Amino acid sequence: MTTAIITHTDNAAIIPADTTDARLIEMWMHGRTENTAKQYARIVARFFETVSKPLQTISLSDLQTWADTLTGTAHTVKAHIDTVRSLFSFALKTGYIRLNPAAVLKSPATPDKVKGKVLSERETIAIINAAQGDREIALLQCLYSAGGRVSEICALSWSDVVPTPDGGAELLIFGKGGKNRNAKISADTHKLLIAQRRFAEDGAPVFTTRTGNPLDRVAVHRIVKAAAVKAGIKKAVSAHWFRHSHASHALERGANPAAVQEQLGHSSLATTTRYAHASNSSADYLIV
Repeated sequence: MTTAIITHTDNAAIIPADTTDARLIEMWMHGRTENTAKQYARIVARFFETVSKPLQTISLSDLQTWADTLTGTAHTVKAHIDTVRSLFSFALKTGYIRLNPAAVLKSPATPDKVKGKVLSERETIAIINAAQGDREIALLQCLYSAGGRVSEICALSWSDVVPTPDGGAELLIFGKGGKNRNAKISADTHKLLIAQRRFAEDGAPVFTTRTGNPLDRVAVHRIVKAAAVKAGIKKAVSAHWFRHSHASHALERGANPAAVQEQLGHSSLATTTRYAHASNSSADYLIV
C-alpha cells in the first residue's frame, strides 16, 4: 500500500490532515459486511500494486492504463472498476482529493443476469402446485409472495410474521448487509403458513425439515428443483427465480417500482425510484 504524499487541509473537520491512503481505505470500508470488505480489500490491493502511486497523484491516464490490464468476464472487470470508482468518490467527498479522475472512467456493459431467469405466471403456479405436500407449497408460495432471498426466508421465525388487517402478514426480514425491511405476503400465503405452525413457539423457525431442524438453502434449492421437474418446466430453475419473478410479475401488473424496491430491498431499483412514494406493497399485485 502506498502512502499519501500530499497534505490536505481544507477539509480537516471531515478527516485529519495527515490521513494516509491506508487510513482512508479503512474509513471507506467502515460498516461494510465482512464479505464485501474482503472483496474490496483484494481489489484495492491489486489496484495499488499495478498503479504504484499514492491515491492523490493518480491521474485519469493511470486509471485507464490500469483498467486495460483487467481480465476476466465483463462482470469481473466491472466489479473492479466500480470498486475503485467508489473509493475515489469517497476520497473526493472527504476532501482527500480535490478532483476525481475516476468519475469519467468507463465500466464495461454487462449482460443482464436476470434475463432468462424469470418464470411466467403459469410456470410459477405450476411449480408451486407440484411441490410435495402443504409444507413445501407454503414455502414456495412464501418465496414468491415475499420476494425474499432464500437465506432471508430460511431465517424467519414465527415472531417475524406479523398479521395485517387484510388477512395477509408482514415478514420482518433481516436482509443482506444488515438492511432490515418489512415484506408483505398475501392472505392466501399467510393462511398456508399458519396451517403449518401447529404448536410452534414464537422463536421457532417458520420453515423446518421433517425432523424439526431449520431449513437451509441447499434443502430449499432441492425442493424447488424437484417441483420444477415434476411440473415439466425444462429450465434450470433455482429458488432465486421466485424473487426475480415476483418483481417482473408485479411490475407487469402495474405495481409502483418503488413498492417493488421496498418489498425486495433491491438496491438496483433505488436510483430510479427513490423519489417515488410507494403507498402499497408489490405483493398486492401478484396472483397468489
